[in-house]
Amino acid sequence: MAVVLDNVAGRAGVGGVTMAAAYHHGRDIFPHNPARKVHFLEGGSVFFRPDLNRYRGRLLQPQVSTLARESDVLADLCRESSARSLRTRAWTVYLHNYTLGETTPECARGARARA
Repeated sequence: MAVVLDNVAGRAGVGGVTMAAAYHHGRDIFPHNPARKVHFLEGGSVFFRPDLNRYRGRLLQPQVSTLARESDVLADLCRESSARSLRTRAWTVYLHNYTLGETTPECARGARARA
């Protein structure tokens, strides 16, 4: 993350970064990454650590990505960006979520309730 943010702040000359904090299935291409050229996202996951107490007793539960279980990616990005005087924004996709639709089909459009 540090190398990317250093490049954003120093070479790109932009004032901030934007992160997809919750996203559907996707594939990212990293042509210059020597270790991994293609990465498949964990579909329907959130890339931050939500307060799970807010979802207690609710049918829909956020699926926390394995990355966010290891480290709070959004909090880390905010801290590292701020240290470089970069603004941080995040956006989410919640209504295009195969994972939640598969685990709770009664909440999906046109689905029938589980027996």
